[in-house]
Amino acid sequence: MSEIQEIVIIGGGISGLSTLAFLNKFGKKAILLEKQLEPGGVMRSKKTADHILDFGSNSAIEKNLAVRELIEFLELENEVMYASRASSKRYILKNNKLQGLKGPISIAFGGLFSWKAKFRVIKEIWIAPRMSQEDESVASFVERRLGREIVDYVFSPIISGIYAGRPEEISMKANYPKMTALEQNYGSIIKGAFGKMRESMKNKAPKEPKPSKNIFSFKNGMQQFAQSIANKYKEQIYFGAEVQKVEKYHNNYLITYRTNNETKTITSKYIISAAQAFVAKDYFSPLSQKLSLALDKIYYPPVAILNLIFNRSDIKQKLDSFGFLIPEKERKKFLGAIWSSVVFPNRTSTDKAAFTLFVGGTVNKSFVNNLEDSLAIAKAEFMQIMGISAQPLVENHKLWEKAIPQYNLEYPPIFDAIQEFEKEHPQIIISGNYYKGFATGDCIQNAKDNALKLSKLQ
Repeated sequence: MSEIQEIVIIGGGISGLSTLAFLNKFGKKAILLEKQLEPGGVMRSKKTADHILDFGSNSAIEKNLAVRELIEFLELENEVMYASRASSKRYILKNNKLQGLKGPISIAFGGLFSWKAKFRVIKEIWIAPRMSQEDESVASFVERRLGREIVDYVFSPIISGIYAGRPEEISMKANYPKMTALEQNYGSIIKGAFGKMRESMKNKAPKEPKPSKNIFSFKNGMQQFAQSIANKYKEQIYFGAEVQKVEKYHNNYLITYRTNNETKTITSKYIISAAQAFVAKDYFSPLSQKLSLALDKIYYPPVAILNLIFNRSDIKQKLDSFGFLIPEKERKKFLGAIWSSVVFPNRTSTDKAAFTLFVGGTVNKSFVNNLEDSLAIAKAEFMQIMGISAQPLVENHKLWEKAIPQYNLEYPPIFDAIQEFEKEHPQIIISGNYYKGFATGDCIQNAKDNALKLSKLQ
């Protein structure tokens, strides 16, 4: 006999778990189905007596008020750790050397950009806007407006660091709509930025609470966030439950899933799909081939997380930064490194230093064909950059074969297909980091919005 539930959430990453928490906050109960045996999705942390390592999401930003609201609702205020002041600086690798960036002055007068590139940025004011409304890549937009050097040494490392992607493939419309709007509305990014400042000064609206925008994690790593929700609502979560298909059933939906080698079903009025696109495409296939085909087009590049711990005394580079990103032009095996114990000092003891490297991505998809060699090369490159001769005391890695969804040039029609599906099936809500923002803060805000919407329905 089929179990009956009003609301079922599919997927136990931060999107699904946050939705579950907010639903409970708003007075609605739900069941969450998660195929893994632990919560968190790409939030994976490991704590030992000597160190704390993250093998996926390593931090988040309080980019909206929903993040703080969720933390307070879960009573996690005393477990939150904010990035140290020592980590405010950023480095970019150029010509195999780290170039420090800390504020506009270092960007304007530092050695990262040639004077030709700096004058090219100023020239942006006089460049005519593009008339076409069609999408273009980030690389195309930035090169057209600001010059190639800005693509190579700003947007290339940013896109690889955030998305593990390439600016030549990432959609401008899907990722930087505000910057696109500045060109369309003001004819220039620089003019638009100053125009926005003048408008905000004229329209002195009453001050509203604003998010801190601070970088944060938790004392036991990012997975503590997910685990705290799972612990609080453990009776509402079915772990080891792999959804097979979703079908229309009268005015409701029938969810078929496998658990403990058994096939079970749940009849539900509302569904929130928070699993990855490549998972959701399969269980939505009986309901909508069009949606399934659209979700199948979302690309997730492979990324390996490599954690290294060294004695501080063996490191020549000054540890005064969040870490560094690597432009594609530098031709390294890895995308960048977070100096984990500088950002969050509790990650290891004071006489040691912990680092997290990101290997692969769209720039180097083939690294998975020879993973051990790729990781060894990445480690050697990192040690050379940091001036380290001694081998690491701790070395651990995790491969994510499908890591981060790419909002690439094919994404806008995919977005349209998802919205069309939601109109056809108003009792189903699509969530997850491939829809309406992939950052943790975006996922939490969307979770709150979705939970609030369902809490108002009878």
